[in-house]
Amino acid sequence: ARHYTTMYVYGRNNTVTSVGSYGVGGLFGWTYDVQYCYVYDTTVTNGNGSYTGGLSGVSGYTTQYSGVEDTVVTSTGSGAGGMFGYKDSTAQYNFVKNVTVNGKNNVGGFVGYVTTGRLYHNTVNANVIASGNNTGGLMGYLNNIDYETTTYSTLARHNILVNSNITSTGDRVGFLAGYIPRDLYDSYFY
Repeated sequence: ARHYTTMYVYGRNNTVTSVGSYGVGGLFGWTYDVQYCYVYDTTVTNGNGSYTGGLSGVSGYTTQYSGVEDTVVTSTGSGAGGMFGYKDSTAQYNFVKNVTVNGKNNVGGFVGYVTTGRLYHNTVNANVIASGNNTGGLMGYLNNIDYETTTYSTLARHNILVNSNITSTGDRVGFLAGYIPRDLYDSYFY
């Protein structure tokens, strides 16, 4: 299947609201390659749905040189993040600044739920609040359990978490990640 790159899309002072949806975001519900896309002063709300993010609810392939700023993301379902609710594949050179993420399970300042891929050189400044399990400053849940080698597993290098706060009433809470079921190889955080 062919996929296309989305470039130079900006959203400011918007409200995105859904109830029970799969994939809700400040710009995209579901997207593939994204470059130079930005969300500012936006409220994204998904009641009882899965995967809610400041930029995109669900994201595959590569996202780079994009950002979310002065935004509030709220979800009562699973998978909420400052940039992505669910991320599969590479995210590099992105930023999340002055973002509040309110969620239940799998809640992160950058991404709520992440599978294979690479998280490189992303900067996160977020207030993360969760009422359930798996809460982290960068990612809530890193699903690397199905991968036997680092060739196909998630790598996270040179990501920066700055002045972030993580609060949860559930289990598995961490500054970097809430839950990583297997080893995280070759990863660096500042």
